[in-house]
Amino acid sequence: MELRNEIVESQKIRADFLKWKLIIVATIGAAGLGLGSYGRDGDGGDSTMSKPEYLLCIVPFVCAYTDLLCRHLSVRILIIGAFIKHAATMEIERRYEDFVYKLREMANPFTFEDIALQWSSILLSIFVLLYPKIKCYLESNCNYDSRQEIVFAASGGIGLLLILSIWWMHEKRIKKIHEEAKKLSN
Repeated sequence: MELRNEIVESQKIRADFLKWKLIIVATIGAAGLGLGSYGRDGDGGDSTMSKPEYLLCIVPFVCAYTDLLCRHLSVRILIIGAFIKHAATMEIERRYEDFVYKLREMANPFTFEDIALQWSSILLSIFVLLYPKIKCYLESNCNYDSRQEIVFAASGGIGLLLILSIWWMHEKRIKKIHEEAKKLSN
């Protein structure tokens, strides 16, 4: 039963990571959007981006890091489940893992957490990428430096690439695990 406890503990850790992702991103967002002051830049021009807004540029990286840790835990849970399915001494454990494995092949019942993980990161990275344009759209008199736009676009773009790469590697790894588990069962 220790392996079953390992799965439960990994699921708890994954849920904690998701909570911390929300807390950290909200904190960074509040600091970046709420603590900054808008006013004149050094040249006496109109409203520009304040320094705290640059905090938003780390949001995609926080998302990517959290996603990577959560994906790792998902793989860990899947491997333990596959092992229990093939090596369990108790019939009920083997039947449960077999049942879950078949469900995952038809329609993954555990997909909603993955959707929240993936799409929250994608949408937040897109927000960071487009932040200067969104800000100027909302403000009537906005002059921002193109260098600022580059910083936000680079941060959001790199974040998107990282997040999508992590998803792709995870999907590839899951597929390989399923293939190898099927070979072991034959």
